[in-house]
Amino acid sequence: MALRGVLGSLPVLDHSVAFEVLPAKNVGLVMGMDVVARTGEEYICATTDWWPPTKCDYGTCAWSDAPSGSNPSIPNLDLNKPLFKAAFDALSPFIWRLGGSLQDDITYEEPGNPEVTCPPITNDPDAQWGFIGGCLTRARWTEIASFARDHNAKLVFGLNGLHGRRHVKDREWTGSWDPTNAKSLMSYTKESGLPIHAWELGNELGGWNGIQAQLGAQEVGRDFVALRSIVTELWGSGEGSPLIVGPDTGLDIPWFTDFLKAANGSLDAVAIHMYALGAGVDPTLAEKIMDPAHMATASKTAQDLATLITNLAATSGEEVPQLWMGEDGGAYNSGRNGTTNRFTAGFWSLNELGIFARAGFSVYCRQTLLGGNYGLLDKDTLQPNPDFFNYLLFKRLMGPEVLDVQSSRREVTAYAHCTRRGIAGFPIFEAGAVTVLILNFMSDFDAEIGTMTVTRDAQKDLLTGPRLEYTLTSGTPGELNSTFSNLNGQPLRVSETGIFPAMLPLIIQREQTLTVPKQSYGFYVFPEARVQAWDGIYVEFCNIARNVLRKGKRLGTSEWGKLFECTAYSERHPDRTRDYRILSMTRHGASMGQIKHRCVYLDGMARWQVHSTKSDFVLLVGSLKAPSVRPNMK
Repeated sequence: MALRGVLGSLPVLDHSVAFEVLPAKNVGLVMGMDVVARTGEEYICATTDWWPPTKCDYGTCAWSDAPSGSNPSIPNLDLNKPLFKAAFDALSPFIWRLGGSLQDDITYEEPGNPEVTCPPITNDPDAQWGFIGGCLTRARWTEIASFARDHNAKLVFGLNGLHGRRHVKDREWTGSWDPTNAKSLMSYTKESGLPIHAWELGNELGGWNGIQAQLGAQEVGRDFVALRSIVTELWGSGEGSPLIVGPDTGLDIPWFTDFLKAANGSLDAVAIHMYALGAGVDPTLAEKIMDPAHMATASKTAQDLATLITNLAATSGEEVPQLWMGEDGGAYNSGRNGTTNRFTAGFWSLNELGIFARAGFSVYCRQTLLGGNYGLLDKDTLQPNPDFFNYLLFKRLMGPEVLDVQSSRREVTAYAHCTRRGIAGFPIFEAGAVTVLILNFMSDFDAEIGTMTVTRDAQKDLLTGPRLEYTLTSGTPGELNSTFSNLNGQPLRVSETGIFPAMLPLIIQREQTLTVPKQSYGFYVFPEARVQAWDGIYVEFCNIARNVLRKGKRLGTSEWGKLFECTAYSERHPDRTRDYRILSMTRHGASMGQIKHRCVYLDGMARWQVHSTKSDFVLLVGSLKAPSVRPNMK
C-alpha cells in the first residue's frame, strides 16, 4: 500500500526542514519481532496534587495562584478554563490520579455526622509538611468525578492511610487504620453513580522509603485486605469493580516482599513511586539528565519490581497484578524550574516511558498534569510544556505491544512498539506498523541511523521503505531550556482558545538516511514494517477453563494447573522448543504475565504448563503467526 494511502485525507507537510549541518555519528539499530512486554491500553497517567498556594521549595512557590486566579491543586483547580479543558481532552482517554503527600491529612465531608469536622488546609510551621487539615467536600468530589467522566478520563483516588493512627514522633505512628471516613466517601461514590477506576491507600507511608510515616509491611498489608473487603461489599468482585492499587511508595525489596504476602492477593496493581534524578535543588540537574547514565536507576527499579512480582506469583499461585509507576516527576520537591518543565525534560521522561513499558508496566503516572515545576502544563499560562507534546505523541503512536530494540551507541537510545491504530487526527495504520522512539544525547553530532535491521529468520532494513517522521527539537536553537518544542521545525503552541497544532509528520516515500539532530528526539513510524508481533497463536481451553471463566470463579492454587493445561496450535516451527513470554487478558483489561513459560511443539501442537499467571480469555504468544484454521474456542 502506498504511504499516501495510509494517510488518507490528512494534509501533508510538504516543506523541507533545515537543521544545522553537523558531523554525524553513524548508529545502527537492531530490532526483534517478538513482543517482549505489553503496557495497558491507557499507559499514560497524569496526577493532580493537594499542595496549597503557600507550598514553596528552594525559594520558588510553584503551587501559588496563577495571575488568572487559578490554582493547580485538587481543592481549587478551575476545571472550566478553556486551555485546561482543551489539553485534558487532547490527552484523553488517560488515567487521572488524585493524590500526593497531603492526602494522608485529608478528611472527607460527611453531612449530618457531627463527629466529622472538615477543616481546610492551613499553614502550621510545626507540622511535617508545614500544613495541617484538608477537606474534600462532596460537592467538590462530585464536580471532579463528573468532569473525569465527561472528559473520558479514568479516575484514581488516593485515600487517607493514616486516619485513626496517632503520630508519636518523626515518622513513627501507632494504632491502626480506621476506614470509617474513607468508606463514607466510597459509599457516596457508589450510591451517586460516580465513576472511579481505582482506589489507592496511603502515599509513601511504608518502609525506610516512607516520607510521612514508616509503617510496617504487615500492617499496611492488613490495611489493603480491609480495603478489598470494602470494595467487594460496595461493588462486588466482578466486572466494573474498581481496582485496588498500592502501596505507592519507593521500592524496598524486603519490605515489598513482606507487604505483598500480607496483602494476600488484595491488590490489582502494585504501584511504586520514584524520583530518580534526586532533589530539585540540584544545580547540576540539567547535566545529569543529559548523561544517559541517569537511566540506570530507572532500569534497575523497573526490572527489580518485575522480577519480584514474577517470583512471588510463581511460588504463591496468586494472580499476577499489574505494575504501575504510580508517581514520577523526575526531581522531588516540585522539580526544578527551568529544567523539569523545559525541553530538556524529554530526555528523562521519554526514556522512562520507554524503560517502564519495556519492563511490562501497565501504567505510568507523571507528576503532575498541572502544578509544581514538573507539570505537563505551565502553571501560570496553562500552555502545554514540551513534555505534554512528548506524552501526546507517545500515547498516539506507541501501541501497547513492546518490541526489543538495541542501539550501537550509548548516547543514542531507542524504544520500539507496534504502532497504535485508530487515533483521531493521526494516520490509520495497518497491523504490522512499527514506531521507534529515538533520543540523541550527543551535543556535537547528529545521529545518522545507517541501518535499522529487523531480525527473525531473515533480516530486513526498515530504512529501505517509507516512514513518517516526528522530530522534536528545542524551540530555541542551541538552548535546551526552551519553554516550547518544534515539531519538524514548526513551533508547538496552543491558541488561547484551545486550538492545538496539527502535529503533521514529514513523509519519506523512498529510501533515505534517517538523521536525528543533536540533542533532540523523535518518533519514527514505519507503516510497511509488517512485523507479525500482533498475530499470536490461538489456544483451545480445556473444559474446566471455559466453565471457570464463564462463571468468573476465583481459582485456588491447586486448580491453576488444570486451568492452563491446554492445547495450542501453530504452523511455525512444529519441532522447536523455546521460551516465550505470554500475554494475558485480565478482568480489568490487557496486562502482561511476567513469566516466560516453556512451550514444546509436537506434531504441530503445543502443550502449555502455566501455573502462575492469569488469563481470562485467551493466551497470546506475540512471536508466532496465527494458524490458518482457528481452533474451536466455544
